[in-house]
Amino acid sequence: MIANAGIAAGMGARRQDEATARRVLTTNIESVLNTVFPVLPRMTARRGGQIALLSLLAAYRGLPTAPAYSASKAAVKALGDAWRLMLARDGIRVCVICPGFVTTRMTAANKFPMPFLISAKRAAEIIARGLARDDGRIAFPWPTAALTWLAGCLRWRLSDALTRRVARG
Repeated sequence: MIANAGIAAGMGARRQDEATARRVLTTNIESVLNTVFPVLPRMTARRGGQIALLSLLAAYRGLPTAPAYSASKAAVKALGDAWRLMLARDGIRVCVICPGFVTTRMTAANKFPMPFLISAKRAAEIIARGLARDDGRIAFPWPTAALTWLAGCLRWRLSDALTRRVARG
């Protein structure tokens, strides 16, 4: 089962209004819950299954161009990481997919830099290979994955400066 529902709104705006932030957070987190919880009893009963949750590399370090979207994807990543440990004893495998920028209708509307943008076809190949290998996390493309992970580990001043620089292009 792949949970890939969600919305992005207010991307790239100078400020994000409260209503948009609440709508993005509610939709993106509840869509995962509404997708996963109905299948859990059946997977638990048969003692097996694979759940893949679509997060985002911005889960490692929130982006100033998408604060609520980044936060919602961080919540999805945390849920997936926790569920992977919790559900393993029931034979259920959980993977968190963390792509960077992928060419889609959603990213076509972005008016900000998207470093290491990759095609949807290439993203699908990476995801399919990772799911077949039963990877716990599929993060790509590697330069963006490495930079966002590093930005999330750095002291906040350095992380903010790096993120601001990348967001400006």
